[in-house]
Amino acid sequence: MTKIRKVIIADDERLVRVGLMHTVDWERWNMEVVGNAPNGEMAWELYEQLRPDLVITDIVMPRMDGIQLAAKIKAANPEAKILFLSCHSDFAYAQQGMELGASGYLLKTAMDSETVDRYLMKITEEWNRTSTPSVDDTNAMYRTWYTEGRNSEQLNQTIGQHIDRLSAEGVILFGLFGLHEESQQLLLQKLEEYGGTDHACDITPIFHLHAEGAPFVIIAPSSDAERLTPLLLDCSNANKAVIWKKTDRLPSRSDFMEEISRMMKTAELERQYEYRTDAVSAPIMKAVIYIDEHLDEPIVSSQLAESIGLSRSHFSTLFKKELGVSFLEFLHRRRLRKASELLVQTDWRINLIGEKVGMEDNKHFSKWFKGYTGMTPSEFRENKRATKSNK
Repeated sequence: MTKIRKVIIADDERLVRVGLMHTVDWERWNMEVVGNAPNGEMAWELYEQLRPDLVITDIVMPRMDGIQLAAKIKAANPEAKILFLSCHSDFAYAQQGMELGASGYLLKTAMDSETVDRYLMKITEEWNRTSTPSVDDTNAMYRTWYTEGRNSEQLNQTIGQHIDRLSAEGVILFGLFGLHEESQQLLLQKLEEYGGTDHACDITPIFHLHAEGAPFVIIAPSSDAERLTPLLLDCSNANKAVIWKKTDRLPSRSDFMEEISRMMKTAELERQYEYRTDAVSAPIMKAVIYIDEHLDEPIVSSQLAESIGLSRSHFSTLFKKELGVSFLEFLHRRRLRKASELLVQTDWRINLIGEKVGMEDNKHFSKWFKGYTGMTPSEFRENKRATKSNK
């Protein structure tokens, strides 16, 4: 889907603002005018509120001129585009504007649709040169990197653009090895379904790389990483041949392709020597399987720790270190996921679903469920079914 770029227009002459809004074919350039202002101060307020991609501004305006406005906008977002409106007498100001990185300036006395279109074409080409590659383009680069060893620097740059856009200071890199094409597509589908089932499991993987034969890689903000782990546990449980790894928290400007290469080499050695060091150790994996198979029963951490041969304190520390979340929170999230699935996929009574996740008290179950999702179980069921019927 083509991105629609937002535009605001600032000029103290109303006729200029109205003329630009209604005489330019903004749709042709995949742009939309989302606001206009008669002075610089109001334009800055609009900018902070709407964060437009392009600001068309008069140079000489009351209460903050266009040069001051452009300087503030460029300081807040160097990627924002500025197009100045000016008169011949504003030439000295226009030079200052160009030094700020403006894309050009339009003389009001010679402004026509053809001239405006020429600048909008120039700005569109600038966006096209600096825009983040599409998912398909990125995965094509990844395939080339995997088979020919090229595009490493370009892929690192692309990943960095995604991280910058989401203001992630630290990220976790997950790699799944031995996942066939069909399984990769299934994982993509699961990622879409899993993110948005409820608030507790709301994950947004910011970047993924996949190509036939290559590792399936997910790079996520460290704040979302703990929510991805259970999903990848399910994936590896379903296919015992899959090896998966994850890094510690990485700075946002890491050499991600080097990290992927390192994980690939480790996975290959483990495959050759038949030695596994998955991201989750055998004792914790055993605990996870037990939790999933006994969600309808009381589960006490001390008893579970004893059953897998660990002390309670060691179990708690190891569980949090490997899964990124405490035992109790993990248990709640698994129960919440199962309850959510049963509410959508069955017509069972609410109290029965509560029992299936270890909560026989119907009021307690409803209160607990609402605490995580913001909805009662009945509201959640109605909302999901209404959404599904409208698709």
